[in-house]
Amino acid sequence: MFLAILATLALTAQGCTTIVVGREASTTGSSMVTHAADCSSCDFRIGKVPAKTHPTGAQRAIAPFRLAYPRYVGDDRGDVFRLDNVDTSIFNWTATEPLGQIPQVPTTFGY
Repeated sequence: MFLAILATLALTAQGCTTIVVGREASTTGSSMVTHAADCSSCDFRIGKVPAKTHPTGAQRAIAPFRLAYPRYVGDDRGDVFRLDNVDTSIFNWTATEPLGQIPQVPTTFGY
């Protein structure tokens, strides 16, 4: 019985690997980043979230955690996450419904 449960867990396990090498750790002085998404339905897209300045009293929407494609759909986190950039041949996607909101800081960095 234990082996049957263990085998079932192994089938549902998912993992990812990220490797980051700084310029002082590489022989060429180059920085390097790589990532492997080891799940069949993960959202593998890489997007840049731009830096922003927010008005006083602004709120930030908190999205639910999701790994599957698309992990987030909306206009506030960069072009890759916009509704017009998701594959609508798979499903009729809609904007991600936030779980709630928290106060937004005045300035955010891009990442």
